[in-house]
Amino acid sequence: MDPVRPTHTRACPAADLRGPLHEPVELDRLTQRERQVLLLLGAGLSNKELSENLGISERTVKAHLSRILEKLEKSSRLQAAMVSVLHHRDLCPSPACQ
Repeated sequence: MDPVRPTHTRACPAADLRGPLHEPVELDRLTQRERQVLLLLGAGLSNKELSENLGISERTVKAHLSRILEKLEKSSRLQAAMVSVLHHRDLCPSPACQ
């Protein structure tokens, strides 16, 4: 067996898996502020950084994140951040993102 080559034949071991990120996402259910929070979450900001960037309290950030998870039917902050990255162009109002 060649130690450099993988022994599987499929291109990706996760190719046949279906999980939360393969489900449709309804971004139109989010308010403008929730869209801003989600966009910045995808950039890797902490709750404290989100609050400082948006000029709101950390408690308000947590409330927004809870509503985002509920509306997008995601179970974790990580899943929401991945949605943000995957749908960046839909969330970002800047022409630079288009």
